[in-house]
Amino acid sequence: GVGNTCVIPDGVDLSLFRSQNASELRLKLGLEGAFVVGIQGNFTWSPELGGGLGWEAVTALTHLTDLPIHVLLIGEGPGIVELRALASEAGLADRLHTIGRVSIDALPSYLSVCDVFLLTQTNDPSSWIRTTGKLPGYLAIGRPVLASQVGTASELLPADMLIEYNGEWDLAYPQRLADRIRSWYRDENRQDKG
Repeated sequence: GVGNTCVIPDGVDLSLFRSQNASELRLKLGLEGAFVVGIQGNFTWSPELGGGLGWEAVTALTHLTDLPIHVLLIGEGPGIVELRALASEAGLADRLHTIGRVSIDALPSYLSVCDVFLLTQTNDPSSWIRTTGKLPGYLAIGRPVLASQVGTASELLPADMLIEYNGEWDLAYPQRLADRIRSWYRDENRQDKG
């Protein structure tokens, strides 16, 4: 008996989620002059796969050592320890910044530190139908989002922000991601595309 119903699967409070001046926070985090790739979430880890959320970012970083690219992980979870170890083994521990969980009020400030966000979904049925609250939060900050071409992101983002992802665990994805990060780093008009 209810009319005029509209379902909005994900959204953010635009009075809170907006770009902020993050120059002091960048300085505090040791990111002044860096191109910052950000991910926010719960960092899980699958020993069977040898990865989890953030694995693609740290692995991509190994292909970008000639550029001042840093990765910022906002959140916590068992994968943080594994990602730190992965970065350390690659000699990139100084380029991986983990800050733990932050309050919802502080989150837009930390997101504003980032130059580009990552949203990686594996190419399987659960990701085809799943939506994520991260995407609207990232978009509200006004930065580009580099996403695997799966699910909601593939329907909403322009082609230059989408990256092919093959199967449930794509070992070649980090190289494609690194190539796209390199391209965005070199694009002088990138801020106009966020």
